[in-house]
Amino acid sequence: MRAVPEEIKEAARIDGAGSWRLFWSVIYPQLASSTVTAVIILTAASLKVFGLVYAMTGPGQDFSTDMPTLNMFDTTFQGSQFAQGAAIATILFLLMAAFSVPYLISVLRRENREEEM
Repeated sequence: MRAVPEEIKEAARIDGAGSWRLFWSVIYPQLASSTVTAVIILTAASLKVFGLVYAMTGPGQDFSTDMPTLNMFDTTFQGSQFAQGAAIATILFLLMAAFSVPYLISVLRRENREEEM
């Protein structure tokens, strides 16, 4: 929120924008790229934390340390259900791609527009 210049917020208030309009029309568009970047990085980090959780707690009892990657590992190697484990891994990959690919496309388009100007 500190990244948005105070002058822009003040100009919106002078134009009659209320709190919600100020947030949705001024603040959020300027923070959207940072927010999406943070979500993608945190989602990727949460998928990579498998080794740490598994080393510290082992297989979770009663879903005490349940996470998608741990569920995939347990299904595949503890339950010997390789096809189901592969399906879980594929869905995790598609979820990450669903967030990452549109963001990367928008960044590349924005860079191309800036180069043309």
